Parts: sequence; structure tokens; C-alpha cells
Amino acid sequence: MNVRVLVVSSLCFFSAFSMEQALKLQWGFSDRKGNKPTMQDAHVMEHLQLDSEPAEYFGIFDGHGGAHAAQYAAKHAVELFQQSYSDSTEEGVEERINGAFITSYRLLDERMCLAYLEDGTTALSILLFRARLYIAWVGDTRAIGVEDGELPFATEDHRPSSNTREFERLNNAKAPLISNRVGTAYMNLEVSRALGDRYFKENISREILAEPEFIIVPVKNGCTVIMGCDGLWDRVSNEDAMKFVDEHRCMSEEELVEKFRYNGKPGEPCVEKGSEVVEEGASVVNKLTLIARGLRDLAFIGGSRDNISVMVLRFGEE
Repeated sequence: MNVRVLVVSSLCFFSAFSMEQALKLQWGFSDRKGNKPTMQDAHVMEHLQLDSEPAEYFGIFDGHGGAHAAQYAAKHAVELFQQSYSDSTEEGVEERINGAFITSYRLLDERMCLAYLEDGTTALSILLFRARLYIAWVGDTRAIGVEDGELPFATEDHRPSSNTREFERLNNAKAPLISNRVGTAYMNLEVSRALGDRYFKENISREILAEPEFIIVPVKNGCTVIMGCDGLWDRVSNEDAMKFVDEHRCMSEEELVEKFRYNGKPGEPCVEKGSEVVEEGASVVNKLTLIARGLRDLAFIGGSRDNISVMVLRFGEE
């Protein structure tokens, strides 16, 4: 099966970009266990080198049936991607990156199954390289772009309930479907692509694919990217997330700290990270961390009963 490759070149994201024009990247991350008994999300942010040039890798992995697959993906995704890129025989950079995502996702899936991990995970990976975002994903962990009150791109969830192409693929393959979920009344999944899920793939349906979709987005200063698991997107629409970011990104750190004080339950696990950090009590945050926290809690207050992980990437000065 061929991976759909879409090059996004809207007025919001594309310009005649010289390599001398430096991209200034800031990012923030926030998660919370929420109302689930355990935290099954995992994430990664890592600097790496491709062809002796700098790159940044961001990933969110939303586990189901346990946390092992998501944690395994977060631990090994970058090294397997870099290894796959180095081993590639493709000539073009885009083809090498696309192939590295396909190979690294396949290796993650195979190794999870060989390790008899019965749980699974969605995956969303964003590579920043040479002023472009290379985005790969399986499942319903989503990324959207925000610029000047518009949404220049959004990844499409791999859910047969909302994704016509995925529903048709499953239907044509005669995969078992029940209430627009893959599987049977006894065992079913909401997503049609995922890593892991060894028992499900061997006994229920082999149409749960580990093969990612892939898009390329030229990027410039002034753009924002929001990454989140379905704990965010099931309660916050793309448009509401865009409005939230646009409303709050020009506020000062002091105003954001006051507005988005952590309101988690006592003892509830919470991870927060960011670039160019400021201290807020015992937490290490920046403006984008606080905006990610605000989005996270918007979903929680809106009724999300899932783990919630949110990452915000911002290019350029405020």
C-alpha cells in the first residue's frame, strides 16, 4: 500500500524561504492523567543530526490497553528513525524521510509484537528539517497548523467512523466492523492504524496497519503547530484550539501563569516541559507550556475522561 504524500503549500505556510533566514522555534508540552486510572500517553522531543545538519523530532504516543507500547515507542522512535534514514538508499531527502518513517514505524510494531506486548499505541511524529515539517502518524493523535486565524493543515484521524478512505479500505478488505469500530463485540478498536496490538492483529484483524500517512509542510516564522492525543481533540475542535492559541499567545507569562494555574487533583501525575523556561514554583514552564496546559485543561473541564497530552510549537518572535 502506498503512503499518501501531500505537500501543503498554502499562503499561510509557504514563502520563498532562504536557508539564511533562521527559524526561531519555541515549544511547550503539558499532560495529565485525567480521569483514567493510569497514564498511558508518552512523548518525546529530541535533537538529532541528518546529513550533518540539525533536526528536531517531536512525538506523542497514545496507548490503549496499557502503557507499554506507548512507552516503548517514545523510547525507541528517534533512534530507529535515524537508523532508517542513514540506511536508506533513496536519493531525495523527502523520499528518505518518508521511507525512514515507514521503516521505523514498522520496526517499532514488529519489536512490540516480538516482545509480546499486548497493548497498542497511536503515533504522531513531526520532524523539523530544512525549514519543513515532515509529519507521520497512525491513529487519532492529531496535528493542526495555525496562522492568522486560519487552519492551513490538519492530519486526518485513522478512525473508520470519520475517515471515509479508512472505512472503504477496511470494508473492501472485509475487515470485521461493529458500530464503525474495527473488531467484534468481544474486542474492538476505535482506530484503524496503530503500533503494537499483537493479539488483535493476529486473531481479530490484520487490517490494523502500522504504516503511517505522511505530509510535508513548508514552515516559516509566524506559524503555530498544535499536537494532541484524542483526549484533547474529542472535546476541543480544531477551530476552538486555533482560537484558544490566537487568544492567548500574546499574553505575558505572568498573565498566563495567573490564568492557568495547575488545577490537577492532589497527587495526579503531570509532566510539563518547554524551551526557554521560566520558573513557576516547582514547575518549569514557558508561555507555550502554559498555553498547552490551558488547552489540556479546556478538554478536561469539557468532559474528557481520557489521558490528555498537548504540545505546542511556535515559530518566530511574539
